[in-house]
Amino acid sequence: TYPHNAYPFRQSSHFLYYVGTDAADLAVLIRPDGKEVFYGPADDPEGIIWTGPAPTLGDLADAAGVAQASNWETLQGDLNQLRKDGHVIHYTLPIRGEQTLALCDVLSLGPKQVLQGVSKAMSRAVVQQRSIKTEAEVAEIEAALRITAEMYQAAFRTVRPGVKESVVA
Repeated sequence: TYPHNAYPFRQSSHFLYYVGTDAADLAVLIRPDGKEVFYGPADDPEGIIWTGPAPTLGDLADAAGVAQASNWETLQGDLNQLRKDGHVIHYTLPIRGEQTLALCDVLSLGPKQVLQGVSKAMSRAVVQQRSIKTEAEVAEIEAALRITAEMYQAAFRTVRPGVKESVVA
């Protein structure tokens, strides 16, 4: 889930589950009135030189079914206004250090305060929703288990004293 390493970036599982977008530096806010705002980096036309054509922030929001898109820089102000209006900001436990630091930045809190502010109610709701599986999800899980079993069986046939792990792989 770290975008600057040799491995392909992998989005947070919760974000993928709810938003379906696998790109770095994104956030979605569900406002108290139920309206959603999709946040991300400002579109960079010059970035096409380095990355090639990429969807705009608006394109990503549209694909996620979110009507409003806004630059990442506006998130902190939007959250501050919600808190000023007396609303509680709910978020789940950040998994990686940079997620904690991003929350520190947008919430103007220290790391310890961010971790203490994790919403237990939201976390319970996410677990409850994600534990319900459709028939298609169950089929995908079962297919993954079959493939895993086949790979272990193939590895077991190859493993013996003196055989390197790279050969088994």
